[in-house]
Formats: sequence, structure tokens, C-alpha cells
Amino acid sequence: MSDKPLRLNILLFASLKERMGKSQIVVQINEGCSLADFKSELYSQFPELKPFSNTLIVSVNQEFAGPEQCIHLGDEIALFPPVSGG
Repeated sequence: MSDKPLRLNILLFASLKERMGKSQIVVQINEGCSLADFKSELYSQFPELKPFSNTLIVSVNQEFAGPEQCIHLGDEIALFPPVSGG
């Protein structure tokens, strides 16, 4: 992981968007950090999202991402609450 800081626009959907009152937020992370590191920074910078920590769905470049996924400059990151319905 690099120490180069990045400011990423993070897209929010559904109840996350409602909770934050906006459709995107800016999170500062280090270049090449893992998704797990990103989530730690996210909850540190936006503690109001912490209640979603066990159920948050993250996509990177429009694909669902696992905890080892690295995040880089230019990546599109979107956050979703759990999806349900019939």
C-alpha cells in the first residue's frame, strides 16, 4: 500500500443516501489500500454509517468487491445497503 493520499467520491444508494442526506461523499484514503482498510477509514470519517458495517455492500468499478480488493485513483466506488424484495 502506498502512502499517497487519495480523495475519492463515493456513491451512496437507498437508505445510505437517506442517512447521509446526499448521493455521494468524499473519503480520503491511501492509494492501493484494501477494501477492508477503506471501510475502516469510511467509518472513522463518517461514523453515522457504522450501523451498516455488518451488511454494507461495496462495488468497485461496477463489480461487487471482496475485502482484499485494492482501491486506486479513478476507481468508482458505490455503497449499498442489503437488498431485499420479491
